[in-house]
Amino acid sequence: MTYEEFKEELLKGLQDFYGKDMDVDICRMNRNNRQSYDGVRIIPKEVEHRVTIAPVISIEGFYESYDNGSMMMADCVKEICREREKHETTEELLQSAGCLSDWETVKERIYPILLSTKENEEMLEELAAVPMLDLSVAYVIRIGVTEEQRGCIKVKKRMLEQYGIETAQLHEQAMKNLEKDGYEFQDIEAFVRRMLNMGYDAEESGGENGRNVMDGKMYVLTNAVKTYGAAGILNKKLIREFAGERNFFILPSSIHETIFVCANDLSEKEVFDSMVVEVNEAQVEAEERLSDHCYFYDGQMGEIRMCA
Repeated sequence: MTYEEFKEELLKGLQDFYGKDMDVDICRMNRNNRQSYDGVRIIPKEVEHRVTIAPVISIEGFYESYDNGSMMMADCVKEICREREKHETTEELLQSAGCLSDWETVKERIYPILLSTKENEEMLEELAAVPMLDLSVAYVIRIGVTEEQRGCIKVKKRMLEQYGIETAQLHEQAMKNLEKDGYEFQDIEAFVRRMLNMGYDAEESGGENGRNVMDGKMYVLTNAVKTYGAAGILNKKLIREFAGERNFFILPSSIHETIFVCANDLSEKEVFDSMVVEVNEAQVEAEERLSDHCYFYDGQMGEIRMCA
């Protein structure tokens, strides 16, 4: 069965399962860095106006399982239904997302994100954004009250018209929220232990600002929710408190975190550029890549710039 035939059969199976009370469709969803995927969207007909916060479940992995014989069509239908139940829209989520057009309500949920300018040219035409080196600072509204339901909605230019604000005001609010977003520096070993749930102790590794981890060489900067945490490099005060007047290479590990490496030898720039490329290709999903080279933090000037 071809992929297109699979989509047709899957759609029919889901429509039969949910009946006339639900609208089921398969749509193409755009991601960062020119990536996209086919996803199934299932919406109760009485709440069609809430389509923007309905979960969209990727189906491409299901086709792979069907094609290799590890799942039957009925299994695919059942698993998608289970996945939808797990992320089903609740009243709390509806309340969280219900006032997206009101600036006073939404402004405390605005956060900056970093994207590759080159890889997101088409998407950035619609987004509220400002340039930073070869990157772009865009903005998201966080919705959801639980970890499973937490999501982000990118702020588009047309939304600023609804809010009655300019990009400068949006950026100012996002930077205020950024400062309260639980950013911290961790030595690389502590970060990996935390990710592997191996009993990371924040005090042992330097606490919130990471001042006691300077005996090491590599440090990870990200936020408490581990989402779009690369934006932490916009917090000049935090970096200054951590780095003092030390110089660092900044490796864009992904859109979710950056790695700071003591820059004792500026000639190491090419080595770290190669490292970024290799890690991107081997370990980072295409839509989560930030750039293919490192940046330089000048401790004397207190600023980030492109490596010469």
